[in-house]
Amino acid sequence: MEAQKRRSAKGKRKAETTVQQTRVGRDAFFNFVKKERQQMGKVANAKLDHKVQEEISNKWRKLNTAEKATYGSALEGLSGEVHDSVNEISWITRCSPDRFHRTVEKLSEEKRLAIKAIGFGNVASLSCTRLHSQLCHCLIQKFNPDTSSIELHGNVIRISADEFGRVMGLKNTGEDVQLDRPVEDEKVKQLVKSFGGNDKRVLVKGLAEQLEKCKNANEDFQVRFVMFALGTILCPTSSLSVTGKYLTFLTIPGKIQTKNWADHGFNFLCEGVRSFKAKKVAYVSGSLLFLQLLYFDSIVHGGVFVDKSVDPIVSWDNNSVWKMIRWVIKQGGFDTPTVRVVSQHRRTNEVSGVNVQRIVEQVCMSLAPVIQAQVERSVLELTDKVMSEVRSFLKYARHEDVNQTKEDGPPKLRDEGGENAVKKKGEESRKLKEKAPVHVNNSWTPLPDGQSFSEPEV
Repeated sequence: MEAQKRRSAKGKRKAETTVQQTRVGRDAFFNFVKKERQQMGKVANAKLDHKVQEEISNKWRKLNTAEKATYGSALEGLSGEVHDSVNEISWITRCSPDRFHRTVEKLSEEKRLAIKAIGFGNVASLSCTRLHSQLCHCLIQKFNPDTSSIELHGNVIRISADEFGRVMGLKNTGEDVQLDRPVEDEKVKQLVKSFGGNDKRVLVKGLAEQLEKCKNANEDFQVRFVMFALGTILCPTSSLSVTGKYLTFLTIPGKIQTKNWADHGFNFLCEGVRSFKAKKVAYVSGSLLFLQLLYFDSIVHGGVFVDKSVDPIVSWDNNSVWKMIRWVIKQGGFDTPTVRVVSQHRRTNEVSGVNVQRIVEQVCMSLAPVIQAQVERSVLELTDKVMSEVRSFLKYARHEDVNQTKEDGPPKLRDEGGENAVKKKGEESRKLKEKAPVHVNNSWTPLPDGQSFSEPEV
């Protein structure tokens, strides 16, 4: 009986909490829990035990509606001023480059080629798998979706769908992606069901599992990949699922390549940031990965080298990102005016002289081991050939010496000096003495026989 009463009281408290969250907004409750975790010294994603959870819930119940509204969005008709303090330090995103990277790196080469065929090859080559919370918060505050501009270190930069395509490796041409067209609910539900979803949405987790299980890199696989990319890095929402409205045109053969995904991603981000700032919601829809990569690609810094000839989504890896963040923090932070930024970016297909030099250097570095191995192999082959010839020559020489010894007896020694040389020199000296005496004080040298000396006229 007592256990039944406790369950009844627990259910009643849960119902009251649900009503309160519905009236004020679930985002407010999540913000309150996050703040309490920080104050209690708990890690944001760490699991809390039952005692701590109950303590936080009791604190939440004791707050009135106006106090709860300060932690998030209050619905229309409720009195009380909504403050910005919590929202300035609290935001949540479903943008997950890490999950995307972990799933794509398991795909086979055949599947990667199929992804490249629909124009998502650079997206699949994502290198940066982390979002820096402090930096992203600053970028959200500095981004103005109404004017399509962002302020970076005191410089206002205009951005557009073209920039989104340049950074994320997508083309900015094609048909608009329209999700507001009237579609029969039953048709959407059938499509969602065929892709393993429920009602009108497909879970991102389910899409990741399906990508790994797909045996063939066919159009069905391509559709699942695009849905997975939309739900993780291109157009993530506050939900863990993707709307099934995309399937109404993605399932049409050849339709993926005809859509303008860069324009759709940029407009989705603008709407997400606009809603976050206007409604004070905790979730920020859209690709925060784009804003982070755009920031890194705009900083002028000679100490971090990345390949500017490829899209930033490929060139900026975790190592380069971490170096850049440390450098910016040393300069004064993400809002200091001392950091220089680039006001206008060059398209990646316009290769500059610096890029050509970097490409040549990278090619040389990649070919150096091959060339060195080839040279070493050639030297070894040449050395072996020379040594083989030397061994053959020595063997032949030894053979000739043996034959000569057998035929001619002991080898004759050359007379380099000795008695013959002494005897010869003595005879020459005697002949000179017989011809004429040599006086010590006479500076004239006797002429050979048959020659005379005529004295020059004065």
